[in-house]
Amino acid sequence: MRQLGALLSHQRRSGDIAARLGSDQFGLILSDCSLQDGQQIVQQIHQQMKAFVFHWEEGNYDLSTSIGLIPVNSDSESVTALFNAAETACNVAKDQGRNRIHTGGAQDALLTRRLTEIQWISRINRAITENRFQLYYQTIEPINPIESEGEHYEILIRLEGDDGRIISQGEFLPAAEHYHLTPQIDRWVIRNTIGWLNDHPDQLQALSLCSINLSGLSIGDEEMLNFIQETLAQSEVPPGKICFEVTETAAISHLDAAVNFMQVLKASGIRFSLDDFGTGLSSFAYLRTLPVDFLKMDGMFVRHIDRNIIDWTLVKSINDMGQIMGKQTIAEFVENEDIHHQLHEIGVNYAKGYLLSKPSPLFDKGILLDPEA
Repeated sequence: MRQLGALLSHQRRSGDIAARLGSDQFGLILSDCSLQDGQQIVQQIHQQMKAFVFHWEEGNYDLSTSIGLIPVNSDSESVTALFNAAETACNVAKDQGRNRIHTGGAQDALLTRRLTEIQWISRINRAITENRFQLYYQTIEPINPIESEGEHYEILIRLEGDDGRIISQGEFLPAAEHYHLTPQIDRWVIRNTIGWLNDHPDQLQALSLCSINLSGLSIGDEEMLNFIQETLAQSEVPPGKICFEVTETAAISHLDAAVNFMQVLKASGIRFSLDDFGTGLSSFAYLRTLPVDFLKMDGMFVRHIDRNIIDWTLVKSINDMGQIMGKQTIAEFVENEDIHHQLHEIGVNYAKGYLLSKPSPLFDKGILLDPEA
């Protein structure tokens, strides 16, 4: 690091300020410098860094350098904002493959997205500690009910903003996934859902199955496995009334771990649903390996089956394969009677969508409060 610091100091001009900001981070303020000139300077620094070889004992080591460049002008809000923007631009360079330069600016979509994600970090952490998440539920209904099966619904999560606005999970979950916060959210959802069911025995008695989403980072996590087992053991909720939903992408990305995770929990009666099924290139090939009970078809196929023969054929193929393998099928994004009718004709088992119900706060079925969450 001292050698790199010396190299950076040799590159600075009179009036420039160079400093070490962290264990592997350096900063450089270019005084009286246009953006174009700044780009040339950091390009020279980048080339010098690429040519640098670190010698240690009998080994030679090349270094990877990611550089973020931010203009300072009359629109700059504060020193803190500039430092955050520069660090974010550097992280964008890392995300793009490292060993490169990323120049940020007012019209930089990547930088804007990354800054937005960073702002979500504190909001998500605060939501967990201050219990600002809210649980919603949306029913999953049999398409051809023969007899009453009891209630079946999926748990969804919302975030209450500082202004009282209810924020959908689509706004904050991408940032949570990027910064590996989803396991913490998963724990909050599991703890509060099980707690609510335990505190409402009438709702528990009426329940057939409650589906809870698990993120890819939670699949195969030994601590998460223990957490689920302990949480259920400390409640009166039968494991057979709980179903965990895992996306196809997450399951395939952690295949061995996902299989073990599912097998351990299925031994206690918990069921599993493979969410967004059909998006992978080899979806059917993994069905023999993954011990899931339900196939939840990707909504992008379902929503147009009433007018698109290709989507109709895909949905039928998924349903046929699922039935042959003994797995029940669920179609989401069921938004009109025509779609529902087509699903009935195909033989899909369950449907979820705005035609049947919209997500509603779980406190409509009771009051949720977990002061320990």
